[in-house]
Amino acid sequence: MNHRKSLEELELIPGKDMYSEEARLERLEYLRRMTGKELNILEKLSSFNPEDTKGRIENLVGSIEIPVGIAGPLFIRGEKEDGLCFAPMATVEGTLVASTNRGARALTQSGGVTARVISRRMMRAPFFVFSDLLSSIAFAAWLTEHAAEIKAVAATQTRHGKLEEIIPRIMGRIVHVNFLYSTGDAAGQNLSTKCTAAICIWISGQVKDIESIGLEESFIEGNMASDKKATHQSFISGRGTRIVAEGVLKEKFIRETLNTNADDMHIGYIRGVTGAIQSGMLGYTINLSNVIAAIFAATGQDIASTHESGMGHFYVEKTGEGDLYVSLLIPSLVIGTIGGGTKLPGQAELLDMNNCAGEGKVNRLAEIIAGFCLSLDISTMAAVASNQFAASHRKYG
Repeated sequence: MNHRKSLEELELIPGKDMYSEEARLERLEYLRRMTGKELNILEKLSSFNPEDTKGRIENLVGSIEIPVGIAGPLFIRGEKEDGLCFAPMATVEGTLVASTNRGARALTQSGGVTARVISRRMMRAPFFVFSDLLSSIAFAAWLTEHAAEIKAVAATQTRHGKLEEIIPRIMGRIVHVNFLYSTGDAAGQNLSTKCTAAICIWISGQVKDIESIGLEESFIEGNMASDKKATHQSFISGRGTRIVAEGVLKEKFIRETLNTNADDMHIGYIRGVTGAIQSGMLGYTINLSNVIAAIFAATGQDIASTHESGMGHFYVEKTGEGDLYVSLLIPSLVIGTIGGGTKLPGQAELLDMNNCAGEGKVNRLAEIIAGFCLSLDISTMAAVASNQFAASHRKYG
């Protein structure tokens, strides 16, 4: 058998760049023919039309359901709004919603959570190649001198974002450049890419005849933006939303709701830090990425960004009154309340449930996510401190 010829004549997926119901069903029939499987579960879409997925997915054939549970209520004191909030969590991991719910109850009974966004920014980091180090240094100086013009180029590409900062990183004859953007209520990955691409074209045209610079080539991304990767850069400087949440757990509710005590939780925290250091953990958390992944799936966020968004620094301190002060820093929470999957009907409804849908709401969504991440971390730590961890997974998992 001539395998090369058979691959060359392979039937391709039909309906390229088409988002009609007819194209979807044609692709589904193609998939059945190619795999020999019935694939009946994909026949019916859940709550959206194929046209709704344009710009969100390619080669649509169907949809699958993920169960959505609710944790809460959690009382959050936000920057603009105080009140009870709920976490919509799309997951198939038993104990996750129950544990998050328990932590939220203990925090609410103790007075709630205060949360604030510290900063928001998105990054794209192209790199430029020159003949030698001196050319790189000249280029870095040129970037600083022409920062205003570069920002003006970015402004021609978007109404929602703004280029805020330009940071060149010289590495021999290669210069990586961090372009840092504010992105409104969008997560901003596409926005920052579009603006940076235009900037790179403009820069190449401007410097091509400058002898002291001698640009040889450039690329839109040099793997320094930390896009969908957990890095020290994002942990220290932030990418996406940098958010902090705090609360004081009362000893009464640590005992009644978390079934342990402040001393055991505090000691467990301190001893757990030693393991985190030994393993080289970025920051210190228990399992906040569980909440982030579940809320991301439920609210139309970019699920691939859970990796970088799942970094955090969880902190516990015994107070003079015998209670526990707890806080959580999430340095790189990549979220949006406009664009992407946030407009799909189910996801939009779950965002709106917490008054987080649309423009002007991204900070509130960040506050809610941070509050429930803190809830899960304290509940899981309490379960470990009181030897409930394995038993709860036997019961719910």
